[in-house]
Order: sequence, then structure tokens, then C-alpha cells
Amino acid sequence: MPTTAAAQRGFDMLLKYQSSADGVTPLVFTSVAGLRSKSVKINQGLVDVTTHDSNRWREILAAAGTRDVSLSGQFIAKSGAGGASKLVDIQLAGAFIAWQIILPSIYTMQGLFFLQSLDVQSAHDKEVSGTLNLMSTGEVTFTAPT
Repeated sequence: MPTTAAAQRGFDMLLKYQSSADGVTPLVFTSVAGLRSKSVKINQGLVDVTTHDSNRWREILAAAGTRDVSLSGQFIAKSGAGGASKLVDIQLAGAFIAWQIILPSIYTMQGLFFLQSLDVQSAHDKEVSGTLNLMSTGEVTFTAPT
């Protein structure tokens, strides 16, 4: 009898921005959108240290490359001033702000991100939705669910 591999169920990702003033601790985050389709990329660059003595085999320096996190996704905006209008404000400010990206049962990521692109759309009989891309700068922390 064939066995079935266990697969992880899809999840809804929640996006929160830092709504407290800089320097205030603890940081306060406010939900701005839920993400439908999404992609989170955690990248680590390589540092090639290949020399003539490597006998033509590439050698990589462990844990020396730059790391970054990027997120792209289709969102459903929260209603009111904390939704699409807040995303537009953040986009127009062109600043790095603290974000929390919550992947239920996997991790919560937190760090400074730049809202690289934002596309907001709506029909008269539908919710406000759109697509966005976030790019990290600096360290991003990963907290496992409790």
C-alpha cells in the first residue's frame, strides 16, 4: 500500500508595520494587511575563496556572505486608515521601517524593510487588494512560535 507523505497546510501570512514612535520600547506593531499568495526568500550570498591551490575546485568561505530577506505577495488591505492608505504613506515616504512578517506555525520575522513596490487595486464591489515587495536592510530576527 503506498504511503502518503505529510504536507504542511498552507497558511495566511500577516504583515505588520511599526506603529510606535522610534525609540519607544517595546515596539508596537499594527496589522496592515493579510497576504494571499506570497513568496518569502531568505538569501545568503557566497564568498568564493578559490585559489590556484584549490586544484580547480571552487572553495566557499562558510558563513561569510551577505544575507537578506525579501517578500512579495498579493495582499488584502485592512479596512480604515491602517490599510491601503497606510501602505501608500509608507511607500511615498521611501523610508526603512520595522516590519513583522508572521508565518503562523513557522516563524515571525522582524527587521527593517523597504517597501520597494506597491500596486493597489479595487473594484466597486470588491475588497481593496494589491501586490507589494519588501526588501530587508540590516539584521532580520526569526522567532519560532511558542
